[in-house]
Amino acid sequence: HADGAVIIRRNDTLWRISRRVYGHGTRFSTIYLANKDQIRDPDRIWPGQVFKVPSKSKEGEDADMKAMGEQMTAPKTE
Repeated sequence: HADGAVIIRRNDTLWRISRRVYGHGTRFSTIYLANKDQIRDPDRIWPGQVFKVPSKSKEGEDADMKAMGEQMTAPKTE
């Protein structure tokens, strides 16, 4: 899957888009990080918005999860 785009539909969430595109909702951070200039609140996306969808790669997923961890104040687990 090369880099592409998705048009947000009614009732879409980053998790749902991630499941549709990547097969796993956990990749939502990939979409968020690629579009954070448009997404002020990841819980509020709007029909008609067009989001970039980076290609699938395990390396990209790991980097995205690390970047999201640095941006969010989630508790660390070991």
